[in-house]
Amino acid sequence: MITEKIFGKDTDFKRRIFYVMVLTAGFANTIGFISNAVLFGFTSGTAVCGVCAAAVILAGVFGVIMDRIKACMYFILALVNLFEFPFLFIAYGLSTMVYMILGLVGIITFITTRRRFVFVGLALLFDIGAFAIRYCFPELSQSTENMKGALICSFLIVFFAVLAIIDVIIDEYEGKTRELTEMSKMLGVAVHTDPLTGIYNRRFLMEYLDKKLDGMGEATACAMLMDIDYFKKVNDTYGHVFGDRVLVEFGKILKSRIGDKGVATRFGGEEFMIVFSISDRNEICGIMNSIRSDFAEFSQQEKGIELTFSGGGEFFDAGTTITEIFSAADKKLYAAKDNGRNRIFFDLP
Repeated sequence: MITEKIFGKDTDFKRRIFYVMVLTAGFANTIGFISNAVLFGFTSGTAVCGVCAAAVILAGVFGVIMDRIKACMYFILALVNLFEFPFLFIAYGLSTMVYMILGLVGIITFITTRRRFVFVGLALLFDIGAFAIRYCFPELSQSTENMKGALICSFLIVFFAVLAIIDVIIDEYEGKTRELTEMSKMLGVAVHTDPLTGIYNRRFLMEYLDKKLDGMGEATACAMLMDIDYFKKVNDTYGHVFGDRVLVEFGKILKSRIGDKGVATRFGGEEFMIVFSISDRNEICGIMNSIRSDFAEFSQQEKGIELTFSGGGEFFDAGTTITEIFSAADKKLYAAKDNGRNRIFFDLP
């Protein structure tokens, strides 16, 4: 948006909205001073606009330099709502009523605490007083035949001021929306990711299988449940720090070797599950052999040992339940472990 481009994305909302208020109020008073001078001459109304323009600009500069933004914001709002706008209404009448409305909008926009109710109450009180003075003492009016021009000027000033306020609010809304979207994505990743290995967790696996079973039609897929052999012995011998490294590296190898042919998940502990999107047994065996080779190479380089894993593969279709998939794969996994480990069973012996 416009204000974001002018002040930069890194400028916080309060400071940005203060800049807009100072620029808007300063510009509006400057234009008001010039238009009053042209339409009505150098009257008291013209002088008030000039003084207020100078006061707003000085307050803005002071607030930025001294980092007293909140105090200067209150000063500017009090100046225009409790002095300038009521005075202009007394002097020029209905053509300046839009300023009073703008002042109330400014209070509601720029003050975010309970003080806004105090400011609104005071502003309304002063506005009512200005109405009373205007109609009780009509001789104070400085209206002339140029009131149509004054009304046009007032409208244009208020229009651009409201436009600037709306732009800031939209900027903030869009920024918060982006933040919430990013936060939602991050939370979604955190909920579905195993914090140690960085691959998907069991919660994701359950949701993924549920969707896959609903939409796979006549296709067939394969779930491979794996368990690192003698993992407890690895922890007891080399410590849990290295044990965690083993789990992390195994997760990386799974993710790398599978590519776009399935998803790798941590099932729990030292157990992992791959859900292949392919159903060719030979192709799956080729991928599993690559995983086995990479895992052995890692352990040889790290500790001079050869770590292995066992697996149980279950082919399934849309008519299978998640419980049936897990149960069948688990049985085949333990059959592989009971038959010497370091092997994969697709069928029970």
